[in-house]
Amino acid sequence: MIEMSADLFARLLTHSIIETLLNLLGLILTGVGAFITALAVIISDKQADELSGTYFDGNEALRTALLQQSRSASKGLWFVVVGTGLQAAALIYHLLGPP
Repeated sequence: MIEMSADLFARLLTHSIIETLLNLLGLILTGVGAFITALAVIISDKQADELSGTYFDGNEALRTALLQQSRSASKGLWFVVVGTGLQAAALIYHLLGPP
């Protein structure tokens, strides 16, 4: 049987917990970001009807809606980027091994 010192066991356990937390936080942020992005770009039939009318001097409602969708989608995608980065950090942390 392999004997392990209490200090080594504590370091391995801490390493494992940190890796798991990074992965979990990354997955949560990625999910939140995907949800925010989906909410930004999915519109109802009623909204589509309201925004798709033609106007002689431009469609300010459509312009405003598109800009709002773009801002919201951008926020959601930043969550996805950070979440993915945390998952990558967890993988790198795992590969480096315990201190």
